[in-house]
Amino acid sequence: MSTLDPLSSLRTELARVEHSRLFDGKEYPDALTVFPWPLTGRGFFPGGDGLWRDPTHSGITGPATTPFPENGVMFVGQDFGTVDKYPPQSRPWEQDNVATWKFLVKRIMASGLPGSECFFTNALLGLRKKGSTIGQNECVSIPLYAEICRKYLAYQIQVQNPRMIVLFASVNKSIYSSVISRSYTLDSLNKVSTINCLGRERIVFVTQHPSSDHGVISRSPSNYKTRCNVLSEGWQRASRLA
Repeated sequence: MSTLDPLSSLRTELARVEHSRLFDGKEYPDALTVFPWPLTGRGFFPGGDGLWRDPTHSGITGPATTPFPENGVMFVGQDFGTVDKYPPQSRPWEQDNVATWKFLVKRIMASGLPGSECFFTNALLGLRKKGSTIGQNECVSIPLYAEICRKYLAYQIQVQNPRMIVLFASVNKSIYSSVISRSYTLDSLNKVSTINCLGRERIVFVTQHPSSDHGVISRSPSNYKTRCNVLSEGWQRASRLA
């Protein structure tokens, strides 16, 4: 493993992948492009640094004040979305009203999970050039792209070495199923399991995407409580792992 700090290791490996230009001389398939600039405030990796920030304006717009959470928790989303929705250079952070962050922060805080233990990342590389920020990224059907993303997700896991991996249900399971475990059943939501993944036991489960909490909080409090409780249960079990 690299002697660089964890974030530098992740960015160096990503740069190596992109500079290989494996798609007819380009970094990614035609429907995707590279990130135009790194975010300096809050943001899922690799657009941002993926680190926790206090949910205040000064917190989310500034640099992280917590160290990289090795041996902590990895949250895995699908991708960063589209170029037109990427934060501008004049406002290089993901705002508090973005549904993913708004409800993810609320769920984490309700569960008692320490935010400083969390790393927020994506399974698929690159930005979509057009289309919706939601829905499946069609490039996963391109074998070479899918394989690159699987290898890079495995690298992220090796670098952070998380005790717990939380997978959002929106992520295409073909990307992470072979990385996490070929034998682990990924169809059940909020099923907390202990599996051997890349050389160590880890807590793993699939849960609803945070943006789907909108409405659930008021319409189905028991459902929302389950979503929070599974984070709490998972972290309690992860804390007991070596």
